[in-house]
Amino acid sequence: AIKGVIDHFVWLADQVQSHYRGSFSKYSGRKRSLKVAMDAIEKYERELSKAVLSGFDDTEGLMDMPKVKVNGLTDLGRLTERDPTFAFKVENLSDDEVVARLWTEGGIATRSEDYYSRALESYNQKTMIRISLVHYNTLEEIGAFLKTLNKICKSG
Repeated sequence: AIKGVIDHFVWLADQVQSHYRGSFSKYSGRKRSLKVAMDAIEKYERELSKAVLSGFDDTEGLMDMPKVKVNGLTDLGRLTERDPTFAFKVENLSDDEVVARLWTEGGIATRSEDYYSRALESYNQKTMIRISLVHYNTLEEIGAFLKTLNKICKSG
């Protein structure tokens, strides 16, 4: 499995190589490929995070939805300090209802639980809804999520 991950990162580095001419020049071979791939992934995941928080394709992001409370870092200037995982609550709706509606109304799979996280104690919550993004998610998927959640918030 680890070989498959490394091979995927090498493939990804080959795809974005033209954007990295002259970068990571002190590295070579697979080591350079891994540096390039990880940098590309981090940049893209920050782009996804920005879209989730501030909106995409004329759809409000989590920070602008009046009924949504995002827990965790939301400062767009500090996206390098967070992973593209978002825990949130929707006012006047149970987490389970939001999760179910995201699935039935938008085909969006998410979960509501404690995630074995002590962080929930900091927010005085037993559960939260969480979305977790990775480099193979698309901005179009973010748009679909935001549109569906906006619709849920307005109708709920």
